[in-house]
Amino acid sequence: MARARSYRRREHHFTWLRQALFVVVVAAAVFGALTLFFRISTIEVNGADLYSEDEVLEAAAIEPGRNLFLFNKFRAQRAIISSLPYVQEVRIYRRLPDTVVIDVTESRGSLAAVQDGFCWIISPQGKILEQRPQEDAKKFGALTGVELLAPSVGTRLMLATEFASMQESLVSLMGALGAHELLEQVEELSLADLSYIDVHIAGRFVLRMPYGADYDRLIRSYLAALGTGAIQDNMTGIFDMRSDSGRIHFIQTTQ
Repeated sequence: MARARSYRRREHHFTWLRQALFVVVVAAAVFGALTLFFRISTIEVNGADLYSEDEVLEAAAIEPGRNLFLFNKFRAQRAIISSLPYVQEVRIYRRLPDTVVIDVTESRGSLAAVQDGFCWIISPQGKILEQRPQEDAKKFGALTGVELLAPSVGTRLMLATEFASMQESLVSLMGALGAHELLEQVEELSLADLSYIDVHIAGRFVLRMPYGADYDRLIRSYLAALGTGAIQDNMTGIFDMRSDSGRIHFIQTTQ
């Protein structure tokens, strides 16, 4: 009886070892197949206009011949965004049997802040894209009335201590203007007044907004007002959006 129990224990032990060995062999075979057969032969780059395909690939450090499943796509995404400031978003995915696809979204529209003899280019998401000579500022809409804190290419916009309370409103407003594809129409975004923000836009209007507002809603209201036809093509003026009721008051400055 004791011998039978001992035999069953040994048989159970060997069965477990056989199962474990089988799993290891299968895993090794799968890993070997992935390593041997799934090699990158094609890399597609989509959406890159400001950067060449070679620049994107160099930043990603993905080369033909590498294994399709063993490279770290998340590390490659972070490397692209870190190395190429105008890249806003990156999505990398695999397409069997041998292709890697890199979809790039670049920042569109930007403002320039002049400080310490340089022009700092800032994206709608509040990322510092470039440092340029001061004279290049005229090529962009101007960000005025603030002081940047230790600006550096590739970092997020930070304002000096005395302007810190304005930072959230500024980034939110720039994001809303970018989402509505209006940032390229902005001549100046001014935070010179502590009680409101002025956006000089389209060569005709000033959007006067409070701090801490729902800027997406305000911009939609501005676009809706233009769409009514009440604002004629020869009119200039101020859209005063500071009312607590949410109503917009248009103050015409042309006769």
